Amino acid sequence: MCALDDKGRISDARVMAALDWEAGRRVTFTVAHGVILIDADDAGGQAVCGRGCLRLPVGLRRAVGIRLKERVLLAALLEPRRLVVHPMVQLDRWSLPVHVAVLGGES
Repeated sequence: MCALDDKGRISDARVMAALDWEAGRRVTFTVAHGVILIDADDAGGQAVCGRGCLRLPVGLRRAVGIRLKERVLLAALLEPRRLVVHPMVQLDRWSLPVHVAVLGGES
């Protein structure tokens, strides 16, 4: 988990290290299934900054419902070296059936 800063950047040194993404690593962004996918791409339009952060483009943040300073779940997929940014609204949707079930409601 990490929180976007007031400029829409995410930063987690452990995630970047797991992906072996250092400052200058170029990336591309896509949206699929309500999450933001970030892939290493030498032709990418953005790079990991010197402090190991990435700025999530505003259009993509809006597309998945992520606001500035909001917490997100970062999932590093080691093959194929992809970072998945899960917005909290998506986590709420995915976990609702489990919470209903454990509280004795219908699933």
